[in-house]
Amino acid sequence: MNEEIKKKKKIDVKGILIDAGKMLLILAVCAVIGIWLAVGSRAGSPERFAREYFKYYASGNYSKMYDMVQCDEDDFINEDHFTYKYESERLYGGVKTYKFSKGAEKSGKITYNVKYTTGTGQDGSLEIVVKKQKKHVYGVFSTWKVNLDNEIAKDCSIGVVSGLTGYVDHISLDSCKNGPSEDGTMNYYFIDRMFKGDHVITLNHDNLTSYTFSQSVDKSGEQMIINSSMLELPENDKKEMYDYSKFLLSSMYGYAMDGKTQFDDFSYMFYEDAATQETARNCFDSLRAATVQDDGALLEQITINNVSVALTDYTYPSDALVDVAYTYSYVARTGRTTISGITKEYDGMGTSMATIRYKLIDGTWKVTDISMPCADYSMK
Repeated sequence: MNEEIKKKKKIDVKGILIDAGKMLLILAVCAVIGIWLAVGSRAGSPERFAREYFKYYASGNYSKMYDMVQCDEDDFINEDHFTYKYESERLYGGVKTYKFSKGAEKSGKITYNVKYTTGTGQDGSLEIVVKKQKKHVYGVFSTWKVNLDNEIAKDCSIGVVSGLTGYVDHISLDSCKNGPSEDGTMNYYFIDRMFKGDHVITLNHDNLTSYTFSQSVDKSGEQMIINSSMLELPENDKKEMYDYSKFLLSSMYGYAMDGKTQFDDFSYMFYEDAATQETARNCFDSLRAATVQDDGALLEQITINNVSVALTDYTYPSDALVDVAYTYSYVARTGRTTISGITKEYDGMGTSMATIRYKLIDGTWKVTDISMPCADYSMK
């Protein structure tokens, strides 16, 4: 009797284990089928694919976005330029609300328009075009890629002043240089393909001077011309020129009024060619002569109070004209009269201006001309 019960219990345990194994197998198969259906459904749905792309766009994950696109790469179409494009369009504040349009299918592509509002209250839109790929997931479900044809401009050109090295978004234009203009003043570069949107064009002159421009490319065939009239004097050069002009103004007065310094003692402050030296010497001699009149009237002391320096003309690459306006106070003495011969000291105030021309010679701005009349110190 006891042996029969034990045998029956063994049979029951074995049956339970077999049933449990069958159940686990069924559950595992169901799980695999569920995962297969979920992954396949996600891969096979163009809208889900587009929504995932928009999620990365809204969060600024441009690397993930690029993993989802389809495009032929070249010098200006690659992940770096893709990232640069979308960095310049970054949605600050994130996306607060958005709405997907119904997909519009045409020529094997499906287009979704997404209207959104950022956290800062700005409205915007993004067009997402997805295209079915030959590859399938599990051999059954379709796969998709974002098509960038509408984001790429073709056959664009850039005209750059001769003598400058050009870069677009830090990539040299040398590889796509086409040649100079007929008059030799411009070089033209042709870019087969580039992303639409904002780009930074940098121009360098002998690695000494740099010019930066922001250019927007909205369509194919875009022409971007940067001529000499657009090239402003760089701020560093301008500051150096302004500081030197102020120094030259005070030096000329100081040397003219000390009665002993000769022009040759400070001629190095001007460009060394003969024409410039003669002009500067005449200016200095006239200034010194004006401080003492024929009747003995003289400028005893001058104090320059306020100096305002302005660039009034600049012609790229090497010619600049600077006006130096200033106010001054002075102490002077009247001339001797024919009757008493007595002189009288007096003071006063006034305004005047000097004009200084600079030329860029061997990479350095040199003074090549100066006009500096003596301050009016007559008794008012």
